[in-house]
Amino acid sequence: MTAHVTAPMLAAFDHFISIGFIKNGAAAAVGNFCQESGEFLIATMFREHPDYSGGVPEALKSGGIAEWLGDRKTACIAFTGRAETRLGVAKGSLLNDLGTQCDFVVYELQTNPRYATLYQQLTTGARSIANLTANFMMVYEVPALATANLDNRIAHAEAGVARTSELKLAREPQPSPMATTPQAPAMNVPGAVLPAPTAPAGPQVHAMPPVSASAAGRRAAVLDNLGAMRDALLAERAAIDAEIAILDTTAADFGKLEAMIVPMALQKPEAASPAAIPPQRKKFMNAVTSNPWTSTAGIGALIGAGLSVYHSISTGTAPDQGQVYLIFSTVLTGVGLLFSKDWNRTGGSVSAVTGATGQPTSLVDKESHR
Repeated sequence: MTAHVTAPMLAAFDHFISIGFIKNGAAAAVGNFCQESGEFLIATMFREHPDYSGGVPEALKSGGIAEWLGDRKTACIAFTGRAETRLGVAKGSLLNDLGTQCDFVVYELQTNPRYATLYQQLTTGARSIANLTANFMMVYEVPALATANLDNRIAHAEAGVARTSELKLAREPQPSPMATTPQAPAMNVPGAVLPAPTAPAGPQVHAMPPVSASAAGRRAAVLDNLGAMRDALLAERAAIDAEIAILDTTAADFGKLEAMIVPMALQKPEAASPAAIPPQRKKFMNAVTSNPWTSTAGIGALIGAGLSVYHSISTGTAPDQGQVYLIFSTVLTGVGLLFSKDWNRTGGSVSAVTGATGQPTSLVDKESHR
């Protein structure tokens, strides 16, 4: 495959070198653009032609040296507009400029995380031209593999590097060759030590045929992709291990909680002790139960008085003087019966008499002790 080197190719190569690409990295980018937009790196953004990589021959579909499409083409146009504003030149004057489009390539490589590894490879390291050209095609250009033509991309990348090396040697001053002095033929001098005859060479080992540049590039690109896949899988495995550790810790905590709850659930529930009775309520209950007759009489008297008042109110007739006296005396009787009780002991107004032993005694016992 014949690969020609043109002035636009050399200009793009020098532009990438000035930005910080290594020699093989600059060649990889230029070699890809030769396949995309031709050896003259046609930078026209809007043109009616099929792209060189076999894309759909639709008018105005792709443009620029990298045949940008869709959002990337729109981003390149916007980038060109910002450059025109920054430099103070006429609007649209840099739309088809080769150097500006090379700057946009670098801008994408530097700002898009998808191209971070590729940008590092193009600016550092010692990868081969074939490897970097294949990586640039698979990561940045992403053409249809059926029409990608990696061999053509690598051939132009290598031709560009070779041509720039030739031009560099031609520009550098070459040292003048030193004059050689003809030597006289060796004479057979008596007593001179002759060199020992060399041993016959052993069996010839045929070297393996060299691997083509395209094959080497594909192999290196596959290895790079496998390395990226391996790193991604290791990161995913580390995340899964971390989740498993969290689940193990949670399960252990649940086990401890279960060990505490199960014995408590198996214990025999004891009868609930009655709630403590307030002292005042206990005092009232003792008084009522000790002597219920006075309590019943007092409560009954109060209820009767209340019914008399209710009857007078419901019928709308005011009680006469006799009824008022009766209600008044009934209320006093009920209150007297209730408050005459000894709330602490027997319910009456007279405390139980205790003997010498401290136990309650009857009235007969009390009289006999006088």
